[in-house]
Amino acid sequence: MKKFSAKLPTTFKEYNDVLEKVCSLKQAGKDNEAFKLLEQITKITLLPEAPSTEEAYRLCLLAARLNEETNVFPQKVIGFYERALNLSVKEDDAFTIHRGLGSAYIDAENFSKAVEHLEKALVFAPQPEDREELYRYVVIAYKNLDRYPEALSVADKLIQTIDNREYGYTTDQDTLCCVYNDKAWCLHRMGKNEASEKCFHKALSFKKSEKETRSWVYGTWADVFVERGKMNEALKKYEQALRLSSDKEMIKKWTSYADWCRKELKSSVDSSSQKKSKS
Repeated sequence: MKKFSAKLPTTFKEYNDVLEKVCSLKQAGKDNEAFKLLEQITKITLLPEAPSTEEAYRLCLLAARLNEETNVFPQKVIGFYERALNLSVKEDDAFTIHRGLGSAYIDAENFSKAVEHLEKALVFAPQPEDREELYRYVVIAYKNLDRYPEALSVADKLIQTIDNREYGYTTDQDTLCCVYNDKAWCLHRMGKNEASEKCFHKALSFKKSEKETRSWVYGTWADVFVERGKMNEALKKYEQALRLSSDKEMIKKWTSYADWCRKELKSSVDSSSQKKSKS
């Protein structure tokens, strides 16, 4: 059988060179070339003549990280991490694999599998800041599984962890804005409207958070008002979300939701007018 060999990045610099090359190809719209480059690096993991389990294992991790960090082909991340998991799990890599799988399963909207791997990752998390990242993912997963009390419990752990730190990160305000937004949604779904409103206000109090994040908070708040049947309030929040957003997809989303609210309000006015004219 013909032995397969490949030129593989073995140092941090070589790894970054590959990463930058894939990213630049993706940004230039050259998806096929980006894909071919990744395939050249990771092809050995897909062949039966892989020279050793150790090398295949190492390449699976590399492939998963490259796909994850470039976000070129996110559907491949799960496959490569799962393959690495089946080959072997070194304790040093267990955190990386389970964190990667948890994050990838959230992107794939398989939240049950996400929780399964995120909980395992928490066991191996080497640093407190690693647990912070995992808490954030767990909140998202629990929220989407309608496990609201559990989501709130983990959200509070994350908030307390950040508050207890002796130092801060520039991303803290963005993280707190997101987590209070998630708390607001969970509390709304649990029927705790007053507490939900307070969390929305708290989320928007982090003025150094990204505009796009605050736009998302207004959008979530608008969704809450829609579920409560308060279309005027919902429309105002969607319009506030639009004023902050610069993301084309989100602008399209908020615009369509705002238009829907206007139609609902017009329909309500027309219906009311017809009833009055009949009486």
